[in-house]
Parts: sequence; C-alpha cells; structure tokens
Amino acid sequence: EPSTSASAAGRSTVTIDGVELGLGGRFKVGRWAPVTVYVTISEPAKIQPNFEISDPDGSVTRVPGDVVDLSSPGAHAIHGLLKSGRTDSSLRVVLENAESAGAILAERTFRVPPAARTELADGEIPRALTQKPILIAAVGKPAGFVSAEKTGGQTDSERTGDKKTGARGERGERELQVVDFDGPGQFPTESTALDSLDVIAVADRFDFDNRRSEAVRNWVSLGGQLVLSIGGNVEKYRQSPLSQWIPVTV
Repeated sequence: EPSTSASAAGRSTVTIDGVELGLGGRFKVGRWAPVTVYVTISEPAKIQPNFEISDPDGSVTRVPGDVVDLSSPGAHAIHGLLKSGRTDSSLRVVLENAESAGAILAERTFRVPPAARTELADGEIPRALTQKPILIAAVGKPAGFVSAEKTGGQTDSERTGDKKTGARGERGERELQVVDFDGPGQFPTESTALDSLDVIAVADRFDFDNRRSEAVRNWVSLGGQLVLSIGGNVEKYRQSPLSQWIPVTV
C-alpha cells in the first residue's frame, strides 16, 4: 500500500507511489545505484529524502539524499543514490520535512521477492546482482550485446559448444546482463550512478549532452570500459562531446 502522511502544518499530503532502483532494474551489491522515488503531493513541499538499506552485516544504513523543493502539487520524481550491502536487502524510504527537522512526511518499505519469482509486485524491488555478472549498458542497440536471460540463460560457449571462449576461457563464462537504452537521454547525469556497470557499449547514438558525456568520462577514469561502434556515423561521432575527450582520432 502506498504510504500517505500529512505534513506538520496539516495541509500537505505526501504519498509514496513507488520506486525504481538501479539501471533498468539492475544493480550490483556493494556498488552505488540510482534510486527514483515517485511521489504525489497535495501542496508544495520541501523534502529531505532518506534511504535505509542493509550493509554487508545486515545492519541498517541510512543514506540521505539531496533536499528537493517541490513547488507544485501533483506527481513528482525524487532522485538519489544508495549502496546495498546484501542482495536481498529491503529498502525503507523516509521523506522528511526539510523545514522541520525530524518531521516525517511519508515512509514506505519495499521488499525483495523470493528468489524463485522474477516478476515484481507492488511494494517490491529487484534483487541486487552479485559481483560475478558482467553488467552492460547498450546504447543505440550495438550488435552482439545480448543478456543471458534472452538466450534461455545460456552463455555464448554453451550456445556454440565452444568451451574455450568467453570471459573466463576454459573455466567458463561470466553471465552477461544487458540493459538496453534507446538513447543517451535515458542515462544518469552522475558518474556515481554508473558504478554498477562494467561496460558501456554505444552504437549510432552519440548525442550525449555535456553532463552525460562528463559522467561517462569520470566513470571511465575509474576503470569502466567504453566500447564504441562508429561505422559510417563518423560525423555524428565528431560532433559529440564524447569525441572531445576520447583519445582516438576518427
């Protein structure tokens, strides 16, 4: 059930309608992930979001988000970042009145469904991935990047019968998890929100704005792997902010 509370002034009502966690619902345990909280308010409100999630020992950790000033009634999205220490951690969202310390406007807990069930019901969040899968963001549908879940759970070597290929050679492949983005406009604008990704693959869609280009640049500087498929789209690439810092001349 969505959580609804009245403000201290008795006028504004804040309802937590739902959350989105990770990129396309995917994120890794022990890494930062974006979280979006969808709320409905009856009156303008200045809100301090807080995200409570388990650390590796199972203790609850509170991660405060940035204060947001919602100046009009209606539906809004509140963005933040969190890091889960356990794959099955629940998430408690606490929205406080930023102008009245400690006054809770609304709170709601979201839980992880049983491992045997993949579809999420209302009030549930996805299970965090372990560090083992290779998590890839595919922008513009680059060829060859397909999740294992789209191939019946099989890796490349299992499909081809070649057990010497793949991310781990003769010892077997790591599972691929691919998040598809039609374009870079769906991408986060902060490099920290990309922390769960191992690879970003881009084909055709090089129309990154400056903020998203800088986020990818910072992510690469921290060890992320960026794969570009330029093909015949040389001019598109040259006009992109990406070309200003990628040390390859095309």
